[in-house]
Amino acid sequence: MAITVSPIADRGGRITGAPIIARDITERRRIERARADLVERQRLAGEAAIAARDGLAFLAEVGAILSSSLDYEETLDRGVHLALPRLGDYCSVVVQDEHGQLRHVACGHVDRAESRRCGSWRGC
Repeated sequence: MAITVSPIADRGGRITGAPIIARDITERRRIERARADLVERQRLAGEAAIAARDGLAFLAEVGAILSSSLDYEETLDRGVHLALPRLGDYCSVVVQDEHGQLRHVACGHVDRAESRRCGSWRGC
């Protein structure tokens, strides 16, 4: 409910009356809430579309790297550095060899100087 009061004054400036107008604004408020909800949903959909686009671009880049070399350790190392900083500050790839042993084959850090330190994790 919206209420409007408008004072009425005589020529001398004295208030002689005040009409009061009451309006039901329930529908207007409902429309405003619906509009705000639609704007928020549109914003979220835009963010989701951007994230999906970026994810697909990342997958395309990784696919190109994976198919670029037969040396899988070099390929994984390049993939690790592509993943940074998208997936985190550090990235480490561990594979299981034919004997069931786990082996670090690639690691990296967003700061290339720090990447040398993570090489010690894999016994380099």
